[in-house]
Amino acid sequence: MKTNISDSEMKVMEKIWDCGEMISVADVVALLNEDGESWTHQTVGTFLKRLEGKGMVSASKKGKSLYYFPLLTKEQFSAKEADQFLQSKFQGSLKSFLA
Repeated sequence: MKTNISDSEMKVMEKIWDCGEMISVADVVALLNEDGESWTHQTVGTFLKRLEGKGMVSASKKGKSLYYFPLLTKEQFSAKEADQFLQSKFQGSLKSFLA
């Protein structure tokens, strides 16, 4: 699973994690726009498809809408990011990192 995600993808993930349940694209757009930005349904849909391809979220169809849910908790994601950093920079050695 590739956990490297862009800043925009991270903003989308934050809203999904904060929601705590399955969430529609429209609801993600509304939550993002509460922060004073101008996100569109198409843009958020694109980011969600990318996140799905990276194994971060999965989708379930309800009626005509897709609802997304995280496949990793925020804590699991952070742990994977830290592990990838250690692997790429310090050959997985925490001792080398702390030296």
